[in-house]
Amino acid sequence: LGRQTHTHTHTQQQNCCQPFNVTGKMLRLECPAQHYDWGKRGSLSTVAKLHRDNSGKETREELAYAELWMGTHPSGPTTLAAGEKIPLKQWLGAHPETLGEVLHNRWGAELPYLFKILSVQTALSIQAHPD
Repeated sequence: LGRQTHTHTHTQQQNCCQPFNVTGKMLRLECPAQHYDWGKRGSLSTVAKLHRDNSGKETREELAYAELWMGTHPSGPTTLAAGEKIPLKQWLGAHPETLGEVLHNRWGAELPYLFKILSVQTALSIQAHPD
């Protein structure tokens, strides 16, 4: 997030090509963990460690921590970590310039991908979701 895209020629010194951030600073995100049977259990899981460090929540040793999600998916939305824990999708909707015009026009406040970190205990098949 944070680079404004555009096409035009410069006739004078302009700041519009500099990295662009609405707030002028990086925003810390809180990312949800997903618990699937194939994930590593408790503190053996890298996802559990990242989730604990990211959210401050204690790791539950009996749970399988399979995936850490970063995105706007409704089954596990990322939130802004500070203050009221606003969903990332809501924040992007209020700050459409953050994604840039091209992405915003096509996807709105949705991110067109779901970034995942996996912690795998048992073998998985490769999956692709083209939509």
